[in-house]
Amino acid sequence: MNFKIIHRNNPQDLNSAGKYYPAPVYHSTINLKNLANEIAHSTSLTASDVKAVIEELIVSFERHLINGEKLKLDGLGTFKTAFSGEGSDSIEEVSAKNIDNKSIRVTFVADNELKKSIRNNIILEKEKRSKQTVNVVNSENES
Repeated sequence: MNFKIIHRNNPQDLNSAGKYYPAPVYHSTINLKNLANEIAHSTSLTASDVKAVIEELIVSFERHLINGEKLKLDGLGTFKTAFSGEGSDSIEEVSAKNIDNKSIRVTFVADNELKKSIRNNIILEKEKRSKQTVNVVNSENES
């Protein structure tokens, strides 16, 4: 995996020189069709069969996450629904209205074996480009 170098200012001290950091470079996004074709080539399933299973997996995930269940796929990780909300002074004042609807999200925690495998097998190399640095004021600008 390649990485680029970015320059990030200290948001607490905008007059500081900032520092340089490595940041991942993503060369492509593998979509459902590509993934289904890849899996089909290494199994006895067709790409259409694989795609149908993955699409149904997504529907099942949505149903279980909406119902407040965690989904653990051994070897991959755990998915769960999370949200944040505003505090109240008393228990009686807390209701669904305290939850910021925009904060509802799906979180993923990778399985330890997956993390170990990636850490042990990844090869990190500096991207070979003429312009190696990008100014980033804060991490929200990073892609």
